[in-house]
Amino acid sequence: AGLFLGFSLLSGVEILYYFTVRACCMVVRERNELRRIQVERAARPPPSYDLSLVPYFISAPLPGNGIDEVAKSLYVGNLLRYSNVSTLTLNTHEKLVIERALVYLQ
Repeated sequence: AGLFLGFSLLSGVEILYYFTVRACCMVVRERNELRRIQVERAARPPPSYDLSLVPYFISAPLPGNGIDEVAKSLYVGNLLRYSNVSTLTLNTHEKLVIERALVYLQ
């Protein structure tokens, strides 16, 4: 009984109002706005994510519009910004990775 000394019926009604009545009123009042948001979400293409386990220093990011969009600029941008590619001594695999990344960025 000691845990409920500060609780009153008014507090229970306020909690009920906050989570139910307020949400229902918002749905009724803002019906057009909610429909517009639903249509926008339905029209937006679902994002694709690069879920491959290959590190970006081995292979360029896979095409898509998820996290790889951020990663591709970091991968190739940093590679080209912090090194002069023409003066690097690269093996065949590294050259292939850079060529693939440059083609992917275009």
